Order: sequence, then structure tokens, then C-alpha cells
Amino acid sequence: LLRERMFGNMGKEKGVRRYSTYEEGLAAQLRPIPEVMDGQKHFEAGKMALAIQALTRAAEITESSRMPELMVLSSEALAHVYQVSGDFAKERAERAKSCEILQDQLKSRDNDGETWRQEAFFNTLIQASLADITMGGFDETKTAEARDIAQRLSKVDDVELCGIVDTLGTWVTESHTEGEDVSFVSDCVESCDSAVGSNHILTSQASLMYGIALQQTGKREAAFDFLKKSVDATTSFSTLEVAGVRIETLQRLVDMAMQTKEMEAAKDYASTALKCAESVNNNGMIASCVHTLAKVSIAQGDFVVGEGLLRTSMGRLQVPKGTCPLVWDLSVLQDATWTYGDLLDKLIFNNQSRKAEGDMARAKLATIEKEHPLCAGGVRRLREAGLGQWHRRYLAPKVPVLLQEMP
Repeated sequence: LLRERMFGNMGKEKGVRRYSTYEEGLAAQLRPIPEVMDGQKHFEAGKMALAIQALTRAAEITESSRMPELMVLSSEALAHVYQVSGDFAKERAERAKSCEILQDQLKSRDNDGETWRQEAFFNTLIQASLADITMGGFDETKTAEARDIAQRLSKVDDVELCGIVDTLGTWVTESHTEGEDVSFVSDCVESCDSAVGSNHILTSQASLMYGIALQQTGKREAAFDFLKKSVDATTSFSTLEVAGVRIETLQRLVDMAMQTKEMEAAKDYASTALKCAESVNNNGMIASCVHTLAKVSIAQGDFVVGEGLLRTSMGRLQVPKGTCPLVWDLSVLQDATWTYGDLLDKLIFNNQSRKAEGDMARAKLATIEKEHPLCAGGVRRLREAGLGQWHRRYLAPKVPVLLQEMP
């Protein structure tokens, strides 16, 4: 099921987001609508094109009902499907629509549901900002408005989250050359460290971001220190959010260790990442970590083990007919296929080159990319940002209530 592919063994209680009684009440009004039921069903089955069609119709129905809160829920669900499908441009448009609706509601409505509207507006502003960043832009007024809401609601962690998104937007949209001072990112780490009530995942995310910034500007030793800080800030990984950031960080440490030929350290980091992925039972994460372990095995000259691991990684990410891959999973499938192809290009068995096998794997990947061009385009956008998946997948993650299983 798509739910297992996305969230592993975490049910709603341990999942990405809990829902208020008010929000559940709103969702209860929408769930009986056939288009909403179809959208949720197709989403669960991985049939994203059909889910988008159904949810688009549901959004039209809620718009005609002139009930803004219901419009927000349907738009949020549609935006999420666009996101996991890799269509970040349409996701961005849906997020902007929700922002407008909630902004108008906060200006004109009474106290009934006021707290939910403020929290929903905060979440939408953060998601809209992340969508902007993915598309190469950033509007700091959105995070400023989100910060005001967090301060009014006395949510210290949310204030720090705004700081992370602000820093991320500045980093992505400004040009930084090797050797340039990126201490503005370290300020974000210090703020998360010192904030009263701040949780460890925020420190981990900020440290990861700073480590990446230091890597990209040639400061390897400092980057290593902050990547280690990110790992140390998350000693447990009971949620997908924590596990995802931890794995992203460990994989970067693997690459750094391999660059300096510290192969035992690289293997230890890769094995720890795999254990982390297995603890949350997320298929895409496990495939990614198996691919990382394969790279280490190949670098150590153990080509047989490396090939077996790559086959396992790719095998976990096959796309059933009629379904769309998650943008995160297609990214991992590309990485594993490219590594597999490069390995077989160099291998000889019974005096015969195995390059043809590698070409077959690459051709199979090309077919998937051709069948799902928007998803493939989404992967390219993530790669262009140079930040991996963590900022879209694990920074303020949320699954819309309409896409959750029926209570």
C-alpha cells in the first residue's frame, strides 16, 4: 500500500500530524462526498492521476458550496498529491490559494474555529514557503506572517521552524561561492539550541542545513562537525520525520568518509542508517540505505555483494502498472540504477562484458521516467536545489486529513 511506502509502520497516532476535533468535524462533512472518497482511495492505491482528477472535482464542489474551511481541506489534499507526484508548480498554486482563503477568513470570521484557522494558516504558510523554495523563489513575508501567528499562539518550536525556513530560503535563493562565509546559517542552529521548549529535531534539521552549506562552500571539517551534531541531536528515531533527517545526515557522512578512504567509518554510518530505516519500516528509506551500503561495498572491492544490494534496492522500488512512483522513491531508483549500470559497465563474466545488463536497467528506468514526466521533473527540481529530499519531505511534514484512512 502507498501508506506503507510513505509512512512505514506508523499509524495515525505516531504519524506525521494529529488533528483537532474541529478539523475532524470539518473532514466528516467532506468524507461522504464520492469525489473525496475516490480521491482518498486512488491516493492509497498510488494512482495519482486519478486521485488528482477526483480531488480537483471535490475542490470545485467545495468552492461552489462557499464554505471556506472545506475549500481549504480539499485544496490541501490536492496540493499534497501534487507534491508527492513531483508537480511542484501546481502544488505551489494550491498552497497560494489556501493562503488567500485563510487570510480572508481570519479577517472576517468570529471566534468559532479561530484557533484552527490560525494553526491551519501557519501550516499553509510554511508549506507555501517550502514550495516556493523548491521552485527557486522565496517570499520572506510568508514566514514573517507565520512567525507572528506562532508568537500569538505561544508556540516556541514553531517560531524556530520559521527561522529554519527563512534561513533555507536565503541559502537557496542567494549565490554562494566556495570559501564564502555562511555563518548566517549557524545563527539558526544557535537559535534552535537555545530556544526554550525547542525540540531536538529542529536542532538536527538546522545542523544538517548548516553542514550542507559548509560542504558546498568547501569547509569540510566544519561540515563534518555539524553533520555529527545533527546525528547526535536525534538519539532515537521513532517517527518518520526524525528518521528521515537522521538518514539524510548519515548518508552525507558516508560520502565524506568515502572521499577520504575511511571505509570502516563509511560502513558504520551506512549500517546505522539502514537500521534507522528498518526501525520505521519505510520502503523507500530502506531502498535508499541499501543503495548507500552497496556503494560502500563496491568501493571496498566487494562487487558481488554490491551488485546484490543494488538489485535489492531497485527491487523495492518497482512501479506497478497503473500507479505513479512517489517523487522521493523515483529519486532513489535513479541513484540505484545509475550505480548499478556503472558497476556492470566495468564487470566481465566468462570473458563477456556485462554492459548490456546495465543498459537494460537504464532503459527500464528511462521508460518509467517517460511514463511519469512530471515526477521525473520533480526529481530534477530537488536535485537542482542541492539539498536532498529532507526540506520537502521531513521539514514540517503533514498528511492532509482527507487523505488519511477513514476513522
